[in-house]
Amino acid sequence: MSTKGLKQLRERRDEIVKKWEDSGMLDGLTGGIKENLAELFQGETSYEILKDDILPHARQVVNKMNELEKDNENN
Repeated sequence: MSTKGLKQLRERRDEIVKKWEDSGMLDGLTGGIKENLAELFQGETSYEILKDDILPHARQVVNKMNELEKDNENN
Protein backbone atom coordinates (compact mmCIF):
# COMPACT_ATOMS: atom_id res chain seq x y z
CA MET A 1 0.00 0.00 0.00
CA SER A 2 1.26 3.45 -0.83
CA THR A 3 2.06 6.15 1.67
CA LYS A 4 -0.98 8.06 0.40
CA GLY A 5 -3.20 5.04 1.01
CA LEU A 6 -1.87 4.60 4.54
CA LYS A 7 -2.44 8.29 5.23
CA GLN A 8 -6.04 8.01 4.04
CA LEU A 9 -6.63 4.98 6.26
CA ARG A 10 -5.18 6.82 9.25
CA GLU A 11 -7.34 9.87 8.55
CA ARG A 12 -10.45 7.69 8.31
CA ARG A 13 -9.56 5.93 11.56
CA ASP A 14 -9.02 9.31 13.26
CA GLU A 15 -12.47 10.43 12.04
CA ILE A 16 -14.07 7.31 13.47
CA VAL A 17 -12.29 7.73 16.82
CA LYS A 18 -13.36 11.40 16.97
CA LYS A 19 -16.96 10.47 16.24
CA TRP A 20 -17.05 7.93 19.06
CA GLU A 21 -15.09 10.20 21.42
CA ASP A 22 -17.75 12.85 20.91
CA SER A 23 -20.42 10.31 21.85
CA GLY A 24 -18.70 9.66 25.20
CA MET A 25 -18.44 5.94 24.50
CA LEU A 26 -14.62 6.00 24.67
CA ASP A 27 -14.24 7.98 27.89
CA GLY A 28 -11.31 6.75 29.95
CA LEU A 29 -9.77 4.68 27.16
CA THR A 30 -6.43 5.34 25.51
CA GLY A 31 -4.28 4.29 22.58
CA GLY A 32 -4.96 1.12 20.68
CA ILE A 33 -7.84 0.09 22.92
CA LYS A 34 -9.66 3.33 22.16
CA GLU A 35 -9.02 3.04 18.43
CA ASN A 36 -9.98 -0.63 18.25
CA LEU A 37 -13.18 -0.11 20.22
CA ALA A 38 -14.13 2.84 18.01
CA GLU A 39 -13.64 0.62 14.95
CA LEU A 40 -15.76 -2.08 16.58
CA PHE A 41 -18.56 0.39 17.38
CA GLN A 42 -18.42 1.71 13.82
CA GLY A 43 -18.64 -1.80 12.40
CA GLU A 44 -21.57 -2.66 14.63
CA THR A 45 -23.36 0.53 13.65
CA SER A 46 -22.79 -0.18 9.97
CA TYR A 47 -24.11 -3.71 10.44
CA GLU A 48 -27.24 -2.46 12.22
CA ILE A 49 -27.93 0.03 9.43
CA LEU A 50 -27.44 -2.72 6.88
CA LYS A 51 -29.61 -5.15 8.83
CA ASP A 52 -32.43 -2.70 9.56
CA ASP A 53 -32.54 -0.66 6.37
CA ILE A 54 -31.04 -2.55 3.46
CA LEU A 55 -31.64 -6.25 4.12
CA PRO A 56 -35.45 -6.00 4.32
CA HIS A 57 -35.50 -4.36 0.89
CA ALA A 58 -33.11 -6.96 -0.49
CA ARG A 59 -35.38 -9.72 0.84
CA GLN A 60 -38.37 -8.13 -0.87
CA VAL A 61 -36.50 -8.05 -4.17
CA VAL A 62 -35.41 -11.69 -3.83
CA ASN A 63 -38.93 -12.77 -2.89
CA LYS A 64 -40.38 -10.92 -5.88
CA MET A 65 -37.79 -12.50 -8.18
CA ASN A 66 -38.67 -15.94 -6.81
CA GLU A 67 -42.38 -15.28 -7.43
CA LEU A 68 -41.68 -14.19 -11.01
CA GLU A 69 -39.52 -17.26 -11.59
CA LYS A 70 -42.27 -19.56 -10.29
CA ASP A 71 -44.82 -17.80 -12.51
CA ASN A 72 -42.56 -18.29 -15.53
CA GLU A 73 -42.12 -21.97 -14.72
CA ASN A 74 -45.90 -22.45 -14.48
CA ASN A 75 -46.54 -20.80 -17.84
